[in-house]
Parts: sequence; structure tokens; C-alpha cells
Amino acid sequence: GSYTVTATVADSEGRQAVSSRSVWVNGVVKDAPVAEKEENKQLQLIADKETYTSADMVKLSIVSPFSVPVSGWVMWVADGILQKELVTIEAHGSQEVTYQLSKACVPGIACNVGMYACGAVPVNLKWAEQHIPVSTADIRLDISLKAPAAAQPGEEVTFDINTGVKDCEVTLYVVDEAVLSLAGYTQQDPVSCFYTPYHGHVNVNDTRNYISLPNWEHVHFESMRVPEPCMMMAAGGFAARGRMMMKNEMMFCAADAGGPSAEPPVALRSNFSPLATFQATLMTDGAGGVSCKAKLPDNLTKYRVMCFAHNGRTQQFGVKDTSMAVSLPLMVRPSLPRFLMTGDRCTLTVVLQSNAEEDE
Repeated sequence: GSYTVTATVADSEGRQAVSSRSVWVNGVVKDAPVAEKEENKQLQLIADKETYTSADMVKLSIVSPFSVPVSGWVMWVADGILQKELVTIEAHGSQEVTYQLSKACVPGIACNVGMYACGAVPVNLKWAEQHIPVSTADIRLDISLKAPAAAQPGEEVTFDINTGVKDCEVTLYVVDEAVLSLAGYTQQDPVSCFYTPYHGHVNVNDTRNYISLPNWEHVHFESMRVPEPCMMMAAGGFAARGRMMMKNEMMFCAADAGGPSAEPPVALRSNFSPLATFQATLMTDGAGGVSCKAKLPDNLTKYRVMCFAHNGRTQQFGVKDTSMAVSLPLMVRPSLPRFLMTGDRCTLTVVLQSNAEEDE
């Protein structure tokens, strides 16, 4: 039956501490010695590689710690059970199992192995799990983004994008680097959003630690069938890949630039929008390339040029960014004293900065 063993200790001042544990005692044979447990023995899983590609074959060696033949289940798990098989291993032996990977296994799967030892020793269960990481290189787009290294305010510039894959949808946005730095913005990796790392969600509960059994020489085993494992997925776990949504990208509204119809003697800068351009949908051609033009605002700053591309047919994603500086060939900055008192005489100076490639 069920027993609760309680231990109570007290110090010199009478303060007590209590600990208890429940055990189940089997009374098959009276006064039989208790069998020795094998708690320190571990089931080992050894993979032939540290990381794999989606075209590789996984070879996993199962090393048994038991002194008797064992049987058990091998499950390859991702969004559900991909494959399962029953294996038998000799005493202190090993068995190699294989699984053919595919793009559906990106960014990784898990292999769960449960071995049961039955016979002249107590029924023993050992469970082990091995994570199989799969490279995301096959689902990443190798994007080439070309933008002018330097430009002038109000200039029309061209951006060239090449993904190497036709019919890719590309989003291009050019934002003031100062605004992005102030907001702490970083461009997100779409692969990490749509392909989250997966680990096995198999829970194993073993209550035999609470059972004290007599000598197993007096216990007769009948033919036992290895039970089929049950995999329990935690509620609220990973959603199906491809259904996860990326966080909203930061957007900026461009102000309309206005001015008189007649050009003044000095062109005054008036459009200081932090967003130079936002092209939501650009489609690549048969060579995987696309180009677009945009007129820059009047800011004298550094822009970050960013693009995001994806192909729904091949389920590939990619991001790329570069920088572009906007300045004038000649800039004048006043250099004045910080303080002046009544009656002071001073010299007012200006600093001329030339960004021209040649001397003028």
C-alpha cells in the first residue's frame, strides 16, 4: 500500500524541521530484500554532425547503458511527430537510426528516444532528447542593394536591388539615420520571425521512484508490449511556421514640400522629412532585379537604405541595408562668440566647408 515516511528534527532551542516522502510498497513476497536501482545510468544520443542542411541525412547513435537487451521508440518531432520507429538494442550495445531532412525541418527538429528494459531486472525506463539544428541558408535570399554613397538635397537617385530570384516582392525604405538612432531601431530578420527554433515538447512522468519493490527473482514477467509513446504539446506553444507575423515596421509620414512657382535667387531648403522614400511593393524581373528612383528631401544628413524581400513560391526571405550621405558642395557655418557685453567689439567669422571632389 501507500506509506508516508516523515522525519522530524529539532535543534537545542526546540525549533523543528519536518520532511516527508510517500512510497508505495509491493507485498508480493514477505521480507524480501529491496532491489537496487539504476539511477545513475544515462541513455546517450550521439549525432554525426553539429549542424545540418535541409538536404542532409541525420545519423544518430543510441548507446544503451543496460546490461540486458532493451526496446523502445524513436520519434522525430517538429510540428507534430514526423516519424517514429521501434528499435531493439543488445546489452551494452548501440543502434544507429537515420532520418532524411527537408526544408520543412528548418530551423531544426528534435529526436526523442525512450528505451524500456524488461526481463530479469526491474522494468526500467530511460528517456533522452537530441536537438537537430538545420541551417537556414536555403531559405535566405542573398540580396544585393546598391545606392549612391553620396548625394545632394533634392537630387533624384536610383536604388538597384537584386535577389537572384524572379517574382520576389521587395519593400524599400530610406530613413534618416538620426531618427533611427534616437528610436533605437534595428532592422528585423524575417527568418528568425517566421522560422522560430523548435525543441521537443515530450513530457515523461515516471512514478517508479516512489515504489519500493522486493527481490525481482521472485517476480515472474509475462510477455510485455512496449507502449506507444504519447506526445503532449504544451498549450500556447509554437504556431505553425509561416503564420507568425513580424512586428510592425516603423513608418514615417512625409510632409508635402511647397514653394513659390517662380524660383528664388537662393533655393531655400524646406522639405525636412525623415523619410526619403517608402516603396511598399516592388516586383523583381526574370533576372531577380528591380530598380526604383526617388527624390531626396532637403536634409543634410545620413540616410539608412533598407530593403526586405520575400518569395511566396519558394518561401525565402532576406534583408539588406546600406548607408547614403546627403550634403552640399559648399556649406557655410557661422562661428560667433558665446557671450557679448555692452560696448564689446568682436570679429564675426564664418566657416566654409567644401565637399567638392576638386579644388574650386
